Amino acid sequence: MHLKSIFILAISILITPGLTAQSMQLKWLLDLEADATPTGTPDQSYFHYSKQGHLYRMSEQGEVKEMSYDEISHLNGPYWLIVRGKLKGVWHNDKGEIIPPVYSSLSMAAVKEGPCWAFAVTKYGMSAIINEKNQIIKGWSTSGLSSLNILGDTVLEYKKGNAIAFMSRQGYDLKESQVKWLKPPEFKRLSADKFIYSYLKAGKEKVDTFSNAEAFRNGLAPVAVKTQWGYLTEDGSWQIKPQFQSAGPFNEFGFAVVKVNGSYSLIKKDGKPLFTPKFVFLKQFTRGLYEFKEGDQIGLCDTTGKVVLPSAQYAAFIPAGNQAFAAQFPNKNLKVFTILGEELPLDSIVECKGTLNSALFAAAILKNKKQKLYGLLDPKGNWVQPPVFSGTFYLYPHYFVSYGKITQPDLLQGVLVDNVQENPQLIYNLNGAPVLNFAVNSFISVKDSQIAIFELNKLFGLVTPEGLLLEPIYHSIKPVGNNWFYVERGGKFGVVKGI
Repeated sequence: MHLKSIFILAISILITPGLTAQSMQLKWLLDLEADATPTGTPDQSYFHYSKQGHLYRMSEQGEVKEMSYDEISHLNGPYWLIVRGKLKGVWHNDKGEIIPPVYSSLSMAAVKEGPCWAFAVTKYGMSAIINEKNQIIKGWSTSGLSSLNILGDTVLEYKKGNAIAFMSRQGYDLKESQVKWLKPPEFKRLSADKFIYSYLKAGKEKVDTFSNAEAFRNGLAPVAVKTQWGYLTEDGSWQIKPQFQSAGPFNEFGFAVVKVNGSYSLIKKDGKPLFTPKFVFLKQFTRGLYEFKEGDQIGLCDTTGKVVLPSAQYAAFIPAGNQAFAAQFPNKNLKVFTILGEELPLDSIVECKGTLNSALFAAAILKNKKQKLYGLLDPKGNWVQPPVFSGTFYLYPHYFVSYGKITQPDLLQGVLVDNVQENPQLIYNLNGAPVLNFAVNSFISVKDSQIAIFELNKLFGLVTPEGLLLEPIYHSIKPVGNNWFYVERGGKFGVVKGI
């Protein structure tokens, strides 16, 4: 179905058989030969295309329905913006057309969950708010109505001009005091040592006053009563009563730093110190490790207070993947350690960086006083990819990508690198294996997807961490969300989806 150039055939032969087995497959929904053009933004299950002046809707199963509109684009959830003659309306996946295309502009309210019942529309220079049945719930006005946000299920927050206003689902105006329970909880600062927090209890408003407070994080807020700190829940009750000299926020792993009798320790949400407070300084470094201070020296401990790296004249600590870290000295020299504190025999390392998504990390050695060479290391200190790259590695959620010239291509066995003359890029997965056995000109990460786009000699293809997904024979590839991609070759368009 798709012709391949001789060059692409040659490149394809180089692909390692193990890399071609894909857990993610690519499904063609709209063939290049269909003489059609994809339009708008798809959702998880549907996309649209135009053909010979008609608009069609296709499901990921291949079911096709003709639509009587000029354009259609996904808004959110089951809602789509429809356009006919430059006028706009709304289509619903299950209900069909719920708002006819009669408005010069239309925007949907932000909603966290459940159906959307408010849309801002304009017509003849006037603004209004309508519901999902095309009924006006906020009458026509010359003041712009925008930034709609549904709070809970029955209250709408919106902007009228530059002012924030509120209304009920039935269209009645509301005061901010009537709806603040539906907004994210926050403290109001009255002075340097006076914070108030309002909440509902038994259906009645209750206000508590604190001498200090920090924002809620992971469901709890550190607050102080006089000089003692504790943790408050969003409903105004104490998770941990005031008992600490100072208290930091709980992190995503369920730990917080507190100060007791002049020394620091860690607690979990039961409020009990995980070890006897003993540090004069303590802050999170990375998952499971905390930086502490002794005099003018710093070290690392774990969540039980056990010293992993004794304090020394270190200037800083640098994450190196999820199984190692580096300690930097004031003269910029580095030592690399496992997360258990075991030093790796890597005295020549001058730079490193990593991501918590992988145990591997990028590292550099000095070839001479001016040039660094980069490679990929595992947490045991072994080079998974040798330090032969003159440029650093870029870290992505699912990939490592090398940049810069390759000084010793013969050390990269089975990988073709001279097909790209200037700044070749090699793509590796998080295990350090080459995704493609040839260099590319550029790499484009796609948000919220394992699929990525690469460019080779001004032609584009697709990869996953397991290997080649779509050969580089297309003049453009556009990611449009939910693993949908619009592709174009020679003026002909197609639609593919990763499944």
